[in-house]
Amino acid sequence: NALRRYKVVPIVFVLLGAIAGYTLDHRKADVYSSDAILLVTPPSDSQQQVSFSNDPDRYAVGQLSVLRSSALAEKVATRVGNGVSAGYVRSTIKVSHEPNTDIVHVTSYTGNPQRSMDIANAYAELYFQSLIDAVNEAIQPELDRINENLRTLADQISTVDGQIQSALAPYVS
Repeated sequence: NALRRYKVVPIVFVLLGAIAGYTLDHRKADVYSSDAILLVTPPSDSQQQVSFSNDPDRYAVGQLSVLRSSALAEKVATRVGNGVSAGYVRSTIKVSHEPNTDIVHVTSYTGNPQRSMDIANAYAELYFQSLIDAVNEAIQPELDRINENLRTLADQISTVDGQIQSALAPYVS
């Protein structure tokens, strides 16, 4: 009874919804995405990747905070340039992890396809560069000790060579 009496009301709401949906769909700006897919595995000395944890994605989940950090966003903004700020970079990215894997997606959504690609690529490059820098910083003291030992050995060899040449000098014509 109520529907028959007020049949105009549902029709008006349907028409208003269709008009609003049509207008919003045509006003929406184009959004481009670029996806950087990273394989994030724990550092290992072995040639094969061996996981000693019961949770296969534990390390990858821990690295999500690095990828979402303000420091990395600032480096990306500097790398991309063109007036891009760290806040803008952080607002355009989405970092997601595939469960039970070491795969992480860094997806950039912007109105410019080139900028989306630049941001996603910069995230991948700068993340791996920060890992390389951290490894180099960690092994630098050991490399310094090895170099010092090599210098010591070279000095000892030079001393022995000098003694050998002195001992053989009377016999060499």
